Amino acid sequence: THLDHVTSAKHIHDNKRARLYMTDDERNDMAVDEHNMAPIDGRMNQSKGEDDVQDWANKKEKNGETKAAKYDVDEEKIADRKKESEKFINRTVNKSAVKEFNSAAKQRGMQQAKRQACGVAMYMATDIVIDEMTTYVHDWKSFASVSEKVDGIKATFKRIQRRLWERLKQIKSWAGELIGAAFSGFTSGVIGTLISTLINSLTTTISAWGKILQDGLNTFVRAFKMLVTNPKGLSKGELTKAVLQLIGIGFSTSIGLVIGEKVNEFLVTLPGLPKFLMDAISTTISAVISGCLSALVIVSIDNFGRVIRNFKLAWDDFKQGIELSMDEVKKTYNEALQKVDESYHGILLEIETEYEKMGKLASLAHDVTQLASNQLFSSVIYARASGVPEKEILHDNTEVSDYFLGGK
Repeated sequence: THLDHVTSAKHIHDNKRARLYMTDDERNDMAVDEHNMAPIDGRMNQSKGEDDVQDWANKKEKNGETKAAKYDVDEEKIADRKKESEKFINRTVNKSAVKEFNSAAKQRGMQQAKRQACGVAMYMATDIVIDEMTTYVHDWKSFASVSEKVDGIKATFKRIQRRLWERLKQIKSWAGELIGAAFSGFTSGVIGTLISTLINSLTTTISAWGKILQDGLNTFVRAFKMLVTNPKGLSKGELTKAVLQLIGIGFSTSIGLVIGEKVNEFLVTLPGLPKFLMDAISTTISAVISGCLSALVIVSIDNFGRVIRNFKLAWDDFKQGIELSMDEVKKTYNEALQKVDESYHGILLEIETEYEKMGKLASLAHDVTQLASNQLFSSVIYARASGVPEKEILHDNTEVSDYFLGGK
């Protein structure tokens, strides 16, 4: 008597959910567990091979007899053992899925909480930087020399440093918002993991852009909450700008963090690079990209009307350029067409003149009312005009006589 798999090892190996949530060793352990093993006769085991036990039992021999009947196996017991095996496999895979979800949700939630808190802090810092830099740009024309412009930027950086320090000292006033953002981020991280799990039920991979969309879930929730409650009592236009800025900064932060992770993955492949240095490089790149994108979003939204007007002016110039170019092309085409017409007209006129000339010569050569000498002279001219070689032309009566009478 042998022990064999009720659900075949091949079937377990090809189980997509098991491959998604379990390691190779865990799947192997599940395949040889007592709930999936059953005693079997050696001959039956050899006949069964890699087939599922129930599929094997229903197979027919050449004489129409099933394998179960041939080996005198109770089909009801086989069905019961098969159900027990399937329940065990589903239960084991589900446990692994829950374990994987809990681990991923916790990790993703903490990661998203840090991102949201980082986003709030970055938003506050960016608000100060944009405000001071906007003032500096507006005052640019008032600076008389390069040294004044340099002094102006130095003073701007000092004001930024002072305001950031003052905001940092007032941490108690915005700590609640920071904690709320972190909690909201943790929640969105868990929800994002749940979405990933649902997606992974259909496919085993998810792209970085899908990750960015998941990260943006909490941003949309916060933006919608701001749009509905309007906690700062902003005007309709200012509220719209604030909501768009919040969404833009959320996506900018996610993009920066994803790029930072990709950079970190690349740095891992470099030999001899310390981990703390890899983390520092990837974090710096992530922060710079997130900050630049966030600043670009804020400036673009604040100056949206002007951007649209400039775009419209540029588009009008582009259209005008196209129209001018088309007029020039059309003019050149007509001129070329006219030249072609003139050339064809000249060629046709030459052909007509030549035909007219040849027609007149032919008429003179064949005009029997003329004197023979005149008719012979006209035929010589006609032959030359027709391209007859000179040596083949009959020029006088002697040559005519020699040609027709052979010189007699």
